[in-house]
Amino acid sequence: MTLFNLNSNSDPSSLIVLRIFGEKIAVCADTGASHTIAGEKLFKFLQEHDITFANKIISFIMADGIRQTITALSAVVNLYIEGKVITTEFLVLPEAKGNKTLLGRDFLNAAGIVLDVQGGKWYFSENPRRQYEFFKKPLEEIAISAFELREDEVTYEIADPANPDQVLGTYHISALKDYHEPGVERDTGPVAPLRKRGRLKKLPPGSEPRRQRNQRG
Repeated sequence: MTLFNLNSNSDPSSLIVLRIFGEKIAVCADTGASHTIAGEKLFKFLQEHDITFANKIISFIMADGIRQTITALSAVVNLYIEGKVITTEFLVLPEAKGNKTLLGRDFLNAAGIVLDVQGGKWYFSENPRRQYEFFKKPLEEIAISAFELREDEVTYEIADPANPDQVLGTYHISALKDYHEPGVERDTGPVAPLRKRGRLKKLPPGSEPRRQRNQRG
C-alpha cells in the first residue's frame, strides 16, 4: 500500500465534488495513493454520523520512502458522485493530525474515473465526452467547512460569476464575507450625502428667489 501527500499543504489541482450523508464536499483525487484516506475533519464527521470503525493493520510507504506498519481504523461508506453510488473503504491514520482526505486509486477504479489534470477536468471511462471540471478552490480557504454544517442552519450555494450554472459549493451563512479589494482601504464611517449640482443658494430672510427662464437654442 502506498500513501502519499498525507500532510501536504500544497494547493490540490484535482479536487472532485461528491456527496456523503447529504453533504457536498470537495476531495483531492490522488493517483499516487493506493487507498482512500479520511482526513481528520472527515473522520470526525463520520463519527458524528455513527459510523463504526474497525482496527486494521496496514503497511505503507510514506512519501519519503520509509515503510511503516501501523494499526489504522477502517470503515465502509457510500459516496455519491454524478448519479453513481460508490461503496468505499476509508482508512483513518490515528496519529495523523490535520491531514487532508484523499481519494485513492481504489475509489477511482471502482467509479471508473479518469483524471485529466493538465486539462483541469475528469470524466467516467464509459463516457469520455461528458467531462467535469475540477473544483477550483479548496474548502479550507472558506471560513467554515462543509463538515460543520447542520440541518437547522442556513446554507448558500455559491456559483461561478463567469458561469452562473456551475455551482462551486454549499456554504454556511457565516462563511459569506464582505468583499474587500486587495490594497484598497475601506472607509466604514458614515457616508456623507452627495451635493447635487444646481442647488439653490441660501438667501437672506425676506428675499424671494429669482426665477430663471428656460433658454432654448
